[in-house]
Amino acid sequence: MTRHRTANRRLVAAVLVSASLSALMVAGAAWWTRQHLPRMATVDLQAVLDAKRASFAERITRPNVTDRDRDAALAETSDVGTQMSAALKALQAECGCILLTRAAVIGAYADVEDLTPLLMARLGMSGQAAADANSKLDERMQTSRAEVP
Repeated sequence: MTRHRTANRRLVAAVLVSASLSALMVAGAAWWTRQHLPRMATVDLQAVLDAKRASFAERITRPNVTDRDRDAALAETSDVGTQMSAALKALQAECGCILLTRAAVIGAYADVEDLTPLLMARLGMSGQAAADANSKLDERMQTSRAEVP
């Protein structure tokens, strides 16, 4: 009878040790995963393109605009995609984060940084075009926050 009790105690002890080690491993894996999640940031590509479009329209519809000015503006528009792609790659490399388009993120999250102003600055959009685009971004953010129940 004592042999069975001793064997049962050993079995219970082995099960408890195994369960404890398993729980510690799961907790450790969860902690490590949480600590090493990639950082995320957003870019409002629509706002950037809207600002570029507004800047282009303003440049070619100015009074006294010359054909040379129009040709230069048209030449710049053909490079927008290449410039934006290069700027996005550089931003992603510098921040070490996953870049998401703002349209892909539902709601406003405090821990997701918006890099739209930085992208605009990299594309040479300082001044009024960037300010207008930022105000449009703010308006869209206020509208999307109001729509979320």
